This record gives sequence, C-alpha cells and structure tokens, in this order.
Amino acid sequence: MLNPQWLRSFVVLADVGSFTRTADQLGLTQAAVSQHVRHLEAQLGTLVIRQPRRMDLTPAGHALLAYCDEMEQADMRLRLRMSEGDKTKGELSLITPGSCGLLLYPLLLDLQEQHPDLVVRHRFAPDTEILDAVLGKRYEIGLVTAKPDDPHLTSSHFAGEPLELIVPAGQSVSSWADLERLGYIDTLMAGPWQRAC
Repeated sequence: MLNPQWLRSFVVLADVGSFTRTADQLGLTQAAVSQHVRHLEAQLGTLVIRQPRRMDLTPAGHALLAYCDEMEQADMRLRLRMSEGDKTKGELSLITPGSCGLLLYPLLLDLQEQHPDLVVRHRFAPDTEILDAVLGKRYEIGLVTAKPDDPHLTSSHFAGEPLELIVPAGQSVSSWADLERLGYIDTLMAGPWQRAC
C-alpha cells in the first residue's frame, strides 16, 4: 500500500505545480516533498518531469492522480456510510461567486454552530473556476450565475437576484435611447452590453 503522506504531497504538487509551494502549503521542507515523490517513483516509475520553471505529469503521474481522486471519493463515501446518512455530520464542500458567498457565509456559520460535527468548506471563485472545481470533483456543490451547458453537470435554478436601475430623480427610462442620453451606455464601446458608468 502506498504511504498516504507521500500521496498527499503528490496531489498538492500536481495541483500547485511547484515543490516550494507544495512544501509551504503542507508545512514541510522542499526536501521532504522531493523525497516523497522519489519514494513513489521508486515504486511506480517516473511521475513528474522536472523543468527549470515548471513541472509536468507523465502518463503514470496522471494515472496516480486519478487513483488519488478515486481514493478520496471512496473515503468520502465511507465517512457518509459510517455517519449512517446523518446530514448533520461530515463535510460539505461549496464553491460560489463572491456575491452569493457573502450572503450565504453567515448562514453557513450558523449551520456549523448548530451542528458541530458538520464541516463546511466554502470558497469564493468566478463561474469558470467553479465549473472546473465541480467537474474536477474538488467541490461537491457550486453556485454559478448562468446555467452551465456541460453534459457532465446537473444543474437546477436555485435563486434569483433582482437588478435595480437607479437614475437621477425626475428622469424617466423606458428605452435604450434614454440610457444613452443619461450616459449609462457608451455607444462608442465595442458591445451593446458594456456599461460606461
């Protein structure tokens, strides 16, 4: 069986792409991270191609990374089974845009306070990063501002956020021309949806 600490070092290295940053993130020395990778390579073959300013995974490295992901998913399923389906225990990972996250953050803190055995891992990110994180199985749930069209994702409408147009008192807006007259829309910009305010 492969040493879990070596595997953890490898997963972080594959994610951040640097031995130095991996060591910093894990609280280890760079030599320790290198040693972990060397131990894995002694058993599995070359995993990483080291270059002056970057590193790339070999096919064996990609296979090991997929294995680590499968092990993490299996571990999560085991923990869920062991908690007997108790929704107040375990870990929930959620990634959202900043605007949604700021609204949810106090609610998530309250939830954790009510259920001390529940750990909520929450991160703010833009839509593209959210989709990548859910597709890459780094987060279980993501909230985005537009419906994704990727067939590997299931989505449903969660909430709506109204947008309000505010104009100077006494002004009336009922058309695109009114927005141009008020200076909300710059007709010289490249696209009709870009604002100049």
